[in-house]
Amino acid sequence: MDAYEEDYFAAVVDVWERMSQGQATRVVAGLFPGTQDLTAGEKPQEHPTARRTADWLAAHQDAPAALRRLLIEEQDHLLRSLRAQQSARR
Repeated sequence: MDAYEEDYFAAVVDVWERMSQGQATRVVAGLFPGTQDLTAGEKPQEHPTARRTADWLAAHQDAPAALRRLLIEEQDHLLRSLRAQQSARR
């Protein structure tokens, strides 16, 4: 995982709290590191960004529900993309 992703996950709660919900939604969704490539032999759920998102969700059970929902949706988009890449390689 690169430094950008670490910064993203470190700042996401602060962004959510400082902006209106509409603005924060656009920033959180728009900057989510969802464009990723699957390495040969890697399972989608093992991808570093997918794991980092799952770890963040597990560690932030008390985060605002709307923020958690948004990250779950972004994670789902990421996993769907990675699964499509996996399927195309078969």
